[in-house]
Amino acid sequence: MDWFTGSKQGEVKKLIAQLADVTKRDRAAQDLIRIDEDVAPLLIEALQTKDANLLPVYQEILARIPSATPSLIKTLNTAHPLIRGRVAEVFAINKDRNAVPALLEALQGEYFTVRSRAALALGKISDTKAIQPLLHALKDQEDEVRIAACLALGLFKDPSTFDDLTNVLLDDPKIEVRQAAGEHWGTRITLRRCLILWKRYMIRSGGMSVNMLQVIYYQRLKNWALQQSTRSLKRCKIRKGLFESLRQSCSAN
Repeated sequence: MDWFTGSKQGEVKKLIAQLADVTKRDRAAQDLIRIDEDVAPLLIEALQTKDANLLPVYQEILARIPSATPSLIKTLNTAHPLIRGRVAEVFAINKDRNAVPALLEALQGEYFTVRSRAALALGKISDTKAIQPLLHALKDQEDEVRIAACLALGLFKDPSTFDDLTNVLLDDPKIEVRQAAGEHWGTRITLRRCLILWKRYMIRSGGMSVNMLQVIYYQRLKNWALQQSTRSLKRCKIRKGLFESLRQSCSAN
């Protein structure tokens, strides 16, 4: 049967090579997905590519092959950090819950590039088992991992993460990390949360300006204005007025 296996691998390699040709790419991708079981090892090997245009093609095909999961998990645990990070991105695409234990292990691993991509994949999958490890990752020594943890936790929309993300927004030494926490706030902030955050910041800063908070809140108002009806816009203006009153009151004190 070696001749048959060799023939199948030869066909797979030929199809993978055809992915570089945009005129043959769609058909080659469909054929690779159809072949299924013999494709994963060779496509995982192809993840070593330096071609930034082909990499997402390989990842998308792997994400659509259910039988590839065992090989992908093994690669996530053992391969070169570059490949492990790219495999984590595959799981971010297909949101395979079978990969959660391996991704949680990768989140605790040695290489920050792997940890950050594992965090993002866990956010996309949104298995609640990942919330506590992601909260712990907010204190990672690497900025990239903390940013990924903020973005991942934002995808859960879990109220239990509110305080931790607030602390990052107020306290993290890196502006990029604070901005990542702010993205979560900018899409989910309410007047009540805004007031809580304002109070915390005023206590910690001794009354300093809260420009970042203002930007986040006004961006939220802008988004509402674009998405809601005229009636909703009027309510936004009322909330903006309340926010301004609060600001002036705090400044006066």
